[in-house]
Formats: sequence, C-alpha cells, structure tokens
Amino acid sequence: MKCVTKCTPELQKGASKSALTKQWVMMSVWVLLGILLIVVGCCADYGFRTEIINVIFIIWGCALIAIGLIFGLVNIVKINKEMKRNIYNDRNLSFEYDFCEEYFTVTATRGEDKPEVAKVEYGNIWKVKESVKYIYMYMDNVRAFPVDKTVLKMEEIILLRGYLQRGKEQRKMYR
Repeated sequence: MKCVTKCTPELQKGASKSALTKQWVMMSVWVLLGILLIVVGCCADYGFRTEIINVIFIIWGCALIAIGLIFGLVNIVKINKEMKRNIYNDRNLSFEYDFCEEYFTVTATRGEDKPEVAKVEYGNIWKVKESVKYIYMYMDNVRAFPVDKTVLKMEEIILLRGYLQRGKEQRKMYR
C-alpha cells in the first residue's frame, strides 16, 4: 500500500441561481392562482347558490396563496443557505493523505491568496485555518467545505474523530 495519496476531490455542487429563480416563479404562480380564485369568488354570479360557490372559491384561493407562500419561502431560505454554504467556486482545494503516518494535509487557496494548510492527526485535537470549516471523510477521500457565515478563529480547537477502518460509510469531523 502506498503511504501517500494525493487527491483533489470532486466537491458537491451548491444550489444555483436558476434553482432560486425557479422557486420564486413557482411561488408566484401559486399566489397568482390563489388571487385569481379569490377574484372569481368575489365577482362571479352563478344565479344558483352563488354565495356558497363564491365562499368555496375564496377559501381555495386563500389556501393556494398560503401553500405557495409557506412552501415557497421555506424552499427559498433552504436554497439561500445552500448557496452561502457552497461558496467554494473560487477555491482550489487539494488533499494529501499519509496512510503510514495516519494524517492528512488540507491545502485551500482562494484566488491569488497564499495556501492555508491544516495538518490533521486522527484522534487528536488540532487547529484549523480559516479556509476550512468542515472536513468530511469517506473512506480514503476527504471533502472540505469552506466557511460560510461564521469565520473560524485560527486558534479554534477542533476535535477530530476519525475511523481508519475501510468499509465505514462515513468518517466525520465534528467541531
């Protein structure tokens, strides 16, 4: 078995602006349909039990507006969080894992900045640079996610609990 393995893992793609636009359009369609039903309910005259039918249309219209707003806003908030979490489009991340010494090195750069390196030893407490917030390990692969809202302090201590056995579904680092 080779001691050192270098990899540049494929990072998960974040939510795109098109997904956000699509969600806004869907929410708008639901709200407009609801407004249309309310207008129909208020203005239509059927001649036979008009009040009951109008109330039904108004209730359906209010329900469509409520459903559209609730689900639309919840999904928009989720998409916004996902977009903020995945701000690594301008980052170059590379990893070096030493199986013999049981540590790996994370190098993260943003544009022209100097590389920031965090050396991780399994089972020990270590310090992490600002560029990396979460490190997820899937067997021999390492995935790093940069900081979103809260910037980690250089001195912030993180406890890494890693499992070196193959076949484990996921190895995670918790802060």
